[in-house]
Amino acid sequence: DALTGPLWELREDLGSPVSAMVQDAMAEFMRDGGVRRHIGRMRRLYKGRRNLLLDTLSTGDMPAWVQVLPMDGGLHVVLKFSGDYATEADERAVLEILEESGVKAAALGDYWSHAGTSEKERAFGIVVGFGAASDRALQRGLLLLISALKRRS
Repeated sequence: DALTGPLWELREDLGSPVSAMVQDAMAEFMRDGGVRRHIGRMRRLYKGRRNLLLDTLSTGDMPAWVQVLPMDGGLHVVLKFSGDYATEADERAVLEILEESGVKAAALGDYWSHAGTSEKERAFGIVVGFGAASDRALQRGLLLLISALKRRS
């Protein structure tokens, strides 16, 4: 309660962060079901991309040392390296090959806290996002990804 007065004063001094016109348009969009329709479209789009990704990566073309981790949601796929390839050096080498091809991915090892964790305890691989790419770009990127993994074998 002691902060309510000062917060309202500050709000008045700063002005409205979003214009009333934009607020009204957004309220109308929500009231008319626009948000619900948009979410439905995005779910279908991302489900199709996830299926394309999983179908492409589940072919027999993937090296045996690459495991596609299960994914029930999200906009990324995780490829975990195993055996002799489960090293930071292999992770970096694959990322360099991908970068040369114009494909962006992230190192799975970067998602681990390095403090007190040995290389044997960490997981290595790559993380590929598929939310921003078009279906065509995704398909091309996946083929380049498989090629990069094979080159590292």
